[in-house]
Amino acid sequence: MKKTINSFQNTLDTVQIGRAHPKMLENISLEYYGNMVPIAQVATITIINYQTLSISPWEKKNLVKIKKAILVKNIGLNPVISEDIVLVPIPPLSEDRRKEMIKFIYKEAEKFRISLRNIRRDTKNYIKELIRKKIFSDDVLYSSEKQIQDLTNKFLEEINNLIDIKKNILLKK
Repeated sequence: MKKTINSFQNTLDTVQIGRAHPKMLENISLEYYGNMVPIAQVATITIINYQTLSISPWEKKNLVKIKKAILVKNIGLNPVISEDIVLVPIPPLSEDRRKEMIKFIYKEAEKFRISLRNIRRDTKNYIKELIRKKIFSDDVLYSSEKQIQDLTNKFLEEINNLIDIKKNILLKK
C-alpha cells in the first residue's frame, strides 16, 4: 500500500502547476535503439527559470525525438529546439487548464484507490487461504479483517490529503 501511495505521489509530481520541474517529463518516453526509454535516460533535464526547462540530449539525433515525444504526450507543452538543446516553456495555467488538471488528478486518484482496494481484497483472500490450509484459526480472520480495513482507510485518507495539497497548489494564482 505504501508503494501505491508513492506511485500516486510520483504521478502528482508530474502534474503541471505552472512552474518548471523536471518531474513533469518523467512519464514521457522516446524510442532509443529500439526500446522505449524515459527522456531522463537519454538527456539531462535542467530548470533554466521557473517557467522553462532545458533538455540536453547526450546524442544530437535525439533532439527531434524528444520534441516529438513531448508533443505526442499532449500535456500542454510546446517544446522548441534551440541549437543543441530542447527548450520547454511552461505556459501559465489558465483557469480552464487548472480545472483540467484537477479532473486529471481525481481520475488518477481513483485508479490508485482501486489499487488499494485490490490489495485489501488480495490480502483477505490470502488469509482465508491460510485458514483453509489450517495454518491459522478462524479467529485470525476476524481480527485481521479489521486491521486490514483500518490500514486501507488510512491509505485512502492519505490519497485524499495528497489530492487536497495538489489542488490547493493548482488553485493558487
